Amino acid sequence: MTMPNPEDLTTLKLPFTSKYIIKTGPIRDQVPRPYLLRDDGFLIGLPPDITIEEITSEFIEIAQKEQEENLKKERAVGKCINCEEIIYIKLGPENSFYVQHGVKGKRQKKCEFKNLSGPIFEDDNIENLTVEDCLERFSLSSKNPKLITTLNEWSYYTAVGPYGGYAMKKRNRKIFEKNELEEMTKDEIVDLVNSENFKLLSNHLGGEILKLSISNKKDKMIEKIIEHLEIESKFIEKLKKENLVELVLAVNKNALTRNMRITFYRGRYTMKPDKARRENLISKILFQTINKPLESPKKALTIKPKEILALFGDIESS
Repeated sequence: MTMPNPEDLTTLKLPFTSKYIIKTGPIRDQVPRPYLLRDDGFLIGLPPDITIEEITSEFIEIAQKEQEENLKKERAVGKCINCEEIIYIKLGPENSFYVQHGVKGKRQKKCEFKNLSGPIFEDDNIENLTVEDCLERFSLSSKNPKLITTLNEWSYYTAVGPYGGYAMKKRNRKIFEKNELEEMTKDEIVDLVNSENFKLLSNHLGGEILKLSISNKKDKMIEKIIEHLEIESKFIEKLKKENLVELVLAVNKNALTRNMRITFYRGRYTMKPDKARRENLISKILFQTINKPLESPKKALTIKPKEILALFGDIESS
């Protein structure tokens, strides 16, 4: 049996004579990124929902001129103040621009901005962006979100993703909230600790079994549970993927409320833990995060501490 050529499976010919072909492109967050490829390697990005009937000679002529004009705006901004790597303004999908630290695929020196990219906003004047402006935007990626403020055990960040700007509050993961346990009776707490689900969770967190007596004071019981379920990064980072998946399932079986469960997403859709990458599993187990969309991408750069706290309802908005 002859195997199909991958090149043929990812290529479509136009229904008229042209120097271009259609490439299916990569799929990111379940959204295809098709593009036109000219015989000399020139690329033109296409909207994900475009139909082949919409790609006419006139469409290509207009798109080619626009792409050529936009490519002229690409430039080297200057050297990074930390490592002297060149910072670039590059043209991205759908005629959007972004800032980039160094050259992708090329080894870079150790730097806090190494291999990072960042957004350029619609009202930005590309010609006027400075190195300092670019460095500020490197702190808006999911890999390097911008820290806005802290409150109690939570840290508050902003970033810009494929669906726009968003705010995030983050803390070390807890299995139970203290106030959840305080609402339970001593008998209910003992039953919880003696349940098979709790013992399974204890086993995945190191194997020790917690024993509580009804004679213990309630506050001491709660203190022991919280201490027993403390998640240590050194232990989690050594686990194999299958053990991480089992731990996630055990956490979700024990969570008393929905917001304490560990949920995974592919784009905007939930997915099963075993479909997640190991790095994603570790991050979700170690940290609890809550995201909120921002009114505009640039708000990720300009939002004030009181605004982000009010967004999450952690202080009253003024």
